Amino acid sequence: ALNAGVTITCTLTDSAITANSFILLSHESGGSLGSYFCSAAPGAGSATLSLKNITAGNLSEAPVYRFVIIEAPTS
Repeated sequence: ALNAGVTITCTLTDSAITANSFILLSHESGGSLGSYFCSAAPGAGSATLSLKNITAGNLSEAPVYRFVIIEAPTS
């Protein structure tokens, strides 16, 4: 179960990820849409993906997420 207000994280490792990468992460299916806040923080060779239960109750679901990594140049 993911308790109310709790954030969990995981690390995605890929040599193509850089600190300038743009990662789009979205809740696709499974679980209650709108019950989670998701974010991604890229770094050199990996990214930290975070999922937070933004409801007032505990959730015991199996959400499915989709992500895309875009290499973004800096200007």
